[in-house]
Amino acid sequence: MASECGNTIYDTSDTSGTLDSQIGFFYDDFRSCITTIQVNTGRQVVVTFDYFEIEEFGITCPDYLHIFDGGSVHSPRLSPLTGLCGTETPGTFSSTENQLTLQFVTDGDTSKRGFYIVYTSFTEGGACDGTDDFMCHNGRCVDSSLQDDGKDNCGDNSDETTTVEEAMNVFQTIVALGIGVIIAIVAGIVLLCVACCLGFYCCFCRNNKTQTVVTNVTQPNVTAVSMATHNQAQVPPQHQMSPPPPPLPPPGTLQVAPASGQSAHQTPSGPPSRGNSYTTVTYHSSQPNSVGLPGKDDHI
Repeated sequence: MASECGNTIYDTSDTSGTLDSQIGFFYDDFRSCITTIQVNTGRQVVVTFDYFEIEEFGITCPDYLHIFDGGSVHSPRLSPLTGLCGTETPGTFSSTENQLTLQFVTDGDTSKRGFYIVYTSFTEGGACDGTDDFMCHNGRCVDSSLQDDGKDNCGDNSDETTTVEEAMNVFQTIVALGIGVIIAIVAGIVLLCVACCLGFYCCFCRNNKTQTVVTNVTQPNVTAVSMATHNQAQVPPQHQMSPPPPPLPPPGTLQVAPASGQSAHQTPSGPPSRGNSYTTVTYHSSQPNSVGLPGKDDHI
């Protein structure tokens, strides 16, 4: 309304338009702005609100919006006596003629976001044009181009396939799903990190255990080998193997034990004498007995 303050908006399109309470984010202080909306003769005007926020103090309205059914503030008032204020979105307001007037008044205390109005030209009380008009559920006829434009042009939102409430529900569902997906991804990452840490810890413990077992098994073997070597070195002489016995004399010779100081393998060069230390006995037998001694037929 700031840009249209004190003006009349002539809308001859038989469609719809919008009106903002201010240009900035908050409305100005100490304002008194009057704007009239006028459509083609034989048509009427309906206004709905996309959002609404005007200063409220208790049951009074320090800042307020008035709506009048006609071309001036002296026309019949459609809004309450104290005006419209607060944060609750008002309902719809419609004119009985082709004009509707808005009056917005503010003080110098607190500023709010104001309001955003959608106004629509419509007809009612007769059949709608099947080609150019859309029949609302409340009996109003609006231009068919206004269907599903995201605005409540009928005043009962019947020109929208998806209502504002349904759109908000869909939006909230999408947001909830997005938050759920984000939480699931974060939880998955945390679980993956925990699993990796546990796996690394298990591998580390297993490697340490394997090294300990190898050390414990290797050291006793070294000790056993050392002990076996030491014991082998300490074997007493009586347990060691004796040298092999001398070879037996040739067959037909009986060797008696040598006397002291004589070699067992010495053979006298001459005939036997008293000085020899042993006597060699020769025997002849076709079949020697089992022990190799002379038989009865042997010559000694």
